[in-house]
Amino acid sequence: MELILSRDPLLKILNRIQSVVEKRNTMPILAYALMVADGDTLTLSATDTELSVRAVCDAQVEEEGILSVPARKLYDVVRELPDLPVRMKSETGDRMLVTCGRARFTLLCLPGEEFPKIPQPDEGPHIPVSSQLVARLMDKVHFAMSTDETRFTLNGAYLRVEPFEDRHVLRMVATDTHRLSVAQYEIMSESPYLDQPRDVIIPRKAVGEIHKVLKEEDDQVELILGENFIQIIKPRFTMISKLVAGRYPNYKRAIPEGNNHLLTIQKAGFLSLLRRMVVISSEKSHSIQFQVMQDSIQVNSNNPEQEAGEEELEVVYSGPPVTIGFSARYLLEILGAVEGDAVRFSLGGAGGSCPGHRSRQRKLHVRADAHAIIHVLSGNHPTARFSQYC
Repeated sequence: MELILSRDPLLKILNRIQSVVEKRNTMPILAYALMVADGDTLTLSATDTELSVRAVCDAQVEEEGILSVPARKLYDVVRELPDLPVRMKSETGDRMLVTCGRARFTLLCLPGEEFPKIPQPDEGPHIPVSSQLVARLMDKVHFAMSTDETRFTLNGAYLRVEPFEDRHVLRMVATDTHRLSVAQYEIMSESPYLDQPRDVIIPRKAVGEIHKVLKEEDDQVELILGENFIQIIKPRFTMISKLVAGRYPNYKRAIPEGNNHLLTIQKAGFLSLLRRMVVISSEKSHSIQFQVMQDSIQVNSNNPEQEAGEEELEVVYSGPPVTIGFSARYLLEILGAVEGDAVRFSLGGAGGSCPGHRSRQRKLHVRADAHAIIHVLSGNHPTARFSQYC
């Protein structure tokens, strides 16, 4: 195998596969990427057996071939090369010579035949959609995904696609049982992509990798939702991920209803206040207390070292006085995900109840803009519970 190509496109496709490459694994081959020189293109593939990626760039191929190359080492070398053409040539003994200008590197490789086969995903409905739209969905839910490996159905994001007249509704949900986030967008379509709703659970790692790729640039991508795999296809790039098997819990039961008292806060000032209060809050719970009054709220924070903070903020509120506690860290993550200049909270009474939660909990519903509605459940315990509808 021998080829010549520009440094920047080579660096770009090497960068795209890095987070998929397994660096510590019982299968050493997973730390390698499959390099295929064919026609006038170079294709790099990487997999961890659950998530696979394939990236393509133009190249001047002088001799076709395949080789398993050390992905991280090659990336580190190319990243430091000058902006000159890069020549890569396979040599005897499964080695590859990389030259660029006056620099020469010899890397130990493995035969291409030893690289594990990329899974062939099952077919499913093809849904064309804006990459930025899907990235925005993930922006609004990713922070609520569970990190508990024992609750595998929550260790990822739930995606549901529903056909509705001349459009399709894309809804994404994530929860760690302490908070719940739901994001939704509609895409117009002249013809239906599917005739019935389709539900999948995307693993946590795949959500992060898909989000990273889709937010790079605004172009059209294709979602393929199979029974066991999800595919993301964009020009010269494909990502394939196994889906989480199992049924996602009925998240709608956790969303409170009947919240009638509206509280409107300017987002920028509220965000600054929370950042100050979290400095003084307990390092374990980050709990703060809100005293909601007529047209103002007083926020209090303290910690076991007897340090305390207090600040008042003007708001728009006309309901009864309310005292309620939250995790400042959770609120900061929510405000980082929503859009708009003002945030609207919708509070329920102290005696209200939500299925699955104690009746003494207060219910809080937050609306940030036309796309973001956040519901927050909180009692007198330090851990707040959120549900966000975007």
